[in-house]
Amino acid sequence: MSPSARLDQKVSEVRSRLGKMAAGAIGVWFAVGVSSVLVIAWILAESNLWSQGSRVPALLDVLVLIGFTSSWLGYYLIMRYLIADKPLAVVMERAAGLSSGVLRGSIELGRELPGGVSRLLANEAAARVLGRLGKFSSGGLTGELGTHIRFWTRRGLNTLMALTVLLVILGVADPSRSSRVLGSLSSPLKTMQDPVPAQIIVTPGSIEVLRGSDVQVTMHAPGRQSVTLGWQAAGDIPRSEVLGLLEDRASYVFRGVGATIDYQVHAEDGGESEPYRITPIDPLFISELVVGITYPPHTGL
Repeated sequence: MSPSARLDQKVSEVRSRLGKMAAGAIGVWFAVGVSSVLVIAWILAESNLWSQGSRVPALLDVLVLIGFTSSWLGYYLIMRYLIADKPLAVVMERAAGLSSGVLRGSIELGRELPGGVSRLLANEAAARVLGRLGKFSSGGLTGELGTHIRFWTRRGLNTLMALTVLLVILGVADPSRSSRVLGSLSSPLKTMQDPVPAQIIVTPGSIEVLRGSDVQVTMHAPGRQSVTLGWQAAGDIPRSEVLGLLEDRASYVFRGVGATIDYQVHAEDGGESEPYRITPIDPLFISELVVGITYPPHTGL
């Protein structure tokens, strides 16, 4: 292998090492971003921003996706511009103490020899540069660029370690909350669906009562603060009343029911019960019946 080819190989080794270091640093900081998103999600999990129908989990997932895309874009830009031949040659020249332009010139001569330049002289120049670079390992030739990458990698690892400890503490402190966070982030579309209101249960529902009786209606509406009871008695105008809930329950008494009453319960979230009817009935006109029996004479009774 000619000195020029070996010089190219040496430069490729340094580029590969810097690329791996950059990929590691980017991966660490991406993990820091994901961990930060998890902490933010845990904080928001008990607020209205995390309730059913919320788009916050989807937005956080989009942030993670943007971070992933940015990481790949950053790696591409580093490899394309920051570790290209020209800037990499400058980094290696400074690390090896070479004069400016010596390494770059040797690389260019090895790849394309101008007219009138001897291949022998080009190889001799490449050999001298290679001899100087041979005193250093690939890691030693990463120079200031490698130092910066290692600095940001260490800083990212320290930050990631702190966030990991925090996430473990949060997970142990409230496992159900952590599970809810992971479930929402893994299925953001399901969380975005509008919440289905819990069914409103009304008793006694449709019923027949003696005319003039009192009827107590009980409403069970989980998850609500109040409900609206609307009704209309036969021959009367529609009426309604807002009832506050205590432990998800409320009640109302229709006094002295004398006409058919149609009623229904509505909640502020759009939930409603089935329509019901209270029907008064009249008591039997005959309330007591006495039966007398007369036996025929031949029975002797």
